[in-house]
Amino acid sequence: MLYQYVPYVRTDNTASYSYLRATNFSAAGSVMNCTIQTLKTTPGNQTVYSSGYTVSWPACSQATKYEIQEGARATLTGFSDGAEDESAMFANWHLTGSARRSPAGKRTGSYSYLLQLLDSSANWYSPVQSLTLQKAFKVTSSSAISFYLTSHLHADGGYLACDISKDNGATWITLGTYNGYINSWTQYTHNYTALNAKGINAGDSCIIRFFMNAEQAYGWSYFPDWGFGLDDIAITGVEIAGYGGWTTLDNTVPATSYSVPPIGRTNGVYAYRVQAYANSAGQGYGTEGETTVILPTVTLSLLGNPSMPENGGGMVSVVATLSQTWTRPVQVNLAYSGLATETNDFTATPRAITISPSTPSGMLVLAPVDDSIDETNETIVVTIASILNGEESGAQQVVATILDDDPPANSFEAWARIYSPGMDLPTAFTNDYNTDGVPNGFDYA
Repeated sequence: MLYQYVPYVRTDNTASYSYLRATNFSAAGSVMNCTIQTLKTTPGNQTVYSSGYTVSWPACSQATKYEIQEGARATLTGFSDGAEDESAMFANWHLTGSARRSPAGKRTGSYSYLLQLLDSSANWYSPVQSLTLQKAFKVTSSSAISFYLTSHLHADGGYLACDISKDNGATWITLGTYNGYINSWTQYTHNYTALNAKGINAGDSCIIRFFMNAEQAYGWSYFPDWGFGLDDIAITGVEIAGYGGWTTLDNTVPATSYSVPPIGRTNGVYAYRVQAYANSAGQGYGTEGETTVILPTVTLSLLGNPSMPENGGGMVSVVATLSQTWTRPVQVNLAYSGLATETNDFTATPRAITISPSTPSGMLVLAPVDDSIDETNETIVVTIASILNGEESGAQQVVATILDDDPPANSFEAWARIYSPGMDLPTAFTNDYNTDGVPNGFDYA
């Protein structure tokens, strides 16, 4: 829950209970301090240097479990607010005075925003009220700000202004002022041409506000009762930094931390949000937190002759090299494809490449398996399957070849290997392996 100086109305039922816990009260006096714990929590921002890490958050009062979601940074192209959600109101706007939501009048939905000096029940409100957008947007050449307005405050009683700021609220530029008898919902739009005429340019980071200054209750009764109603506020054609692609990692977390699995982590920024469950109901997500993952990148290369005779005349090493030495061990798991199959045609020792801390590289050895089967030369295509504490630099691939040395079946060479092993072919042809007085060549024939 976010607290500001405006009424915060929730339905009186168990689904809306907030379960606030107040502790650490100071001594009794005109001013007292205490610690208030709510059911909205925020994961902390952190930078990590490993694939696996832990996301933590402060405990929530009365929470029985937590749900954590992972998302990514996203650029939103617009903003809209029809005043339908009270929690969204506090998340989107900073409110001053008595600005609030009201079901008394609306253009669409069930609520609108209400800024008024006096109501029909003779209740007086702050003469200065405002709604100020909390998150900035970047202006483009197609930007437009629009809203629907109704007014029951006379021009002699005050005005409502729509202002824009490009210095985070230090100074304000008025786009338009409104008052008088506007009894039906009327749309007002400020497109890029209007913004540019006021000194706002594409690329400017801006916020807007709606600002009421009421000097006297001079106007008309009935909604919005000596004031102004706002509904269906929209900002389009802009760029707003936000988050998207939310995926639930776990919705039964019993404690205030979650261990993110290491597989699949790459360099980048990951967003997390958490909601507590109390009274068997989710209490809504708090503010997002970011985890920045920084990892070394990995490249593959071959050391040795990539063409290996099948009869054991050679081996080749697959080398994994880091972009920089690292403080944690980096494990590179490889995948093999091509014509050769592991175990039958070659072996890999060890099974994975482990690069020790402060070491720039690591390797494993590919060795051919000698057999007596006549085959074509076979390729071993080596790629990266996964990395722990590192990231693949692009798509890495190296290729080695096993050179087959087995003669064709039923050839004299195959016959000679059996009956005259170790002899060159001319000698084997004239040799008499069984001492029957007939040269081998004729025995073979």
